[in-house]
Amino acid sequence: REVEERRKREAEELAKRHKELASQPPPLPAVREEDDIFVVEFGETELHRQAAVKG
Repeated sequence: REVEERRKREAEELAKRHKELASQPPPLPAVREEDDIFVVEFGETELHRQAAVKG
């Protein structure tokens, strides 16, 4: 009985977590977008440095 009750509790907790995670927007795409923006900005600064060295 104890094992069954423990499994039920764990299943309920997992269901709660799943619902909470499902209701939140996924964080990874946002982080990836920020990384892309950072790469673009860094690339621009790199180009500016090269232009400054050449100029």
